[in-house]
Amino acid sequence: MTEMTEPGIWQDVPSPFCGIASDDLKIKVEGNAVAILENGDAVTKKGFETPITDTSPRVNGKEVSLDQAVSHIADLLRTSKQPVIGGMATDLNGARSAMALADKSRATIDNMDSAAGMRNTLVLQDTGWMITTLTEVRNRVDLLLVVGSDIEAGFPRFFERMVWNKESMFDQDIESRQVVYLGKVPSGDVSTSPQGKKAQVLA
Repeated sequence: MTEMTEPGIWQDVPSPFCGIASDDLKIKVEGNAVAILENGDAVTKKGFETPITDTSPRVNGKEVSLDQAVSHIADLLRTSKQPVIGGMATDLNGARSAMALADKSRATIDNMDSAAGMRNTLVLQDTGWMITTLTEVRNRVDLLLVVGSDIEAGFPRFFERMVWNKESMFDQDIESRQVVYLGKVPSGDVSTSPQGKKAQVLA
């Protein structure tokens, strides 16, 4: 099912495409089309507003009914010795269903980003790892040092939501925060404070 039965406007919608847990989107749903009305960015707009076109099940490139597709998958799993369920670009319910299917068919689950995940795990095993949370950044950061990365390219609203937020839990003067880029120049100006203080770049 790809269509909403009731079109409408939805407030405070979380984005599954956003790595900083943005949950303040305003969207309009009409049929199988979604438009972001407020608080969208390049990443979320692409995720939400890319048209849903071909939704027909296919077997070997040939369009078939859903029942035929499910039957074909069942036959493949039944005769496979070591099936792999990959991709996993789905929500929680989809992941649960995939795990249940893998359990019954003795399949292996492989996420589309598993290579990056394993690489990070190897770093943790070899040298250790220091991390923080977005909540800690949002409420405590006084100096943000960005090393060799362009945060806003992948997370356009990071600075708006996590650095230049209107208030913190500990009454910190938000404008006193400093942003320093080391080794890479940012692609835009979102790291600039609301009062116009620009990030320092040490490239």
